[in-house]
Amino acid sequence: MKEEIDNIRCYIEGEIIKEPNAYIERLQNTTTYLARTGVLLAEAKYILNNAIADIYKNEFELLKKLSPNQSKEYIKARTANEQYYVDLLDRLNASCVHQCENLRTLISYAKLEMQMM
Repeated sequence: MKEEIDNIRCYIEGEIIKEPNAYIERLQNTTTYLARTGVLLAEAKYILNNAIADIYKNEFELLKKLSPNQSKEYIKARTANEQYYVDLLDRLNASCVHQCENLRTLISYAKLEMQMM
């Protein structure tokens, strides 16, 4: 999963070629990545929820001894890696949405420029 996330992130962070056909191709790729990051985000949330459930299952006696706030912080610390991927994918998915919007604007602007010529 990490390698795929890194590949998508590098693509989204990459420079956009200033050419109408490149905008269209990038929009097609970005919409594919938008869908994929949505699936990966759901998977990351599933993994996070399972990790939290495992902590409750395996460490319930310890959690009972802690205050509610301490329990929350303990679980948060134990699932930091899983939460990182949820946060990263959430931001990456949002970046795909924004990039699609920007590309649509660039395509519309390019069309307008061609009509004015």
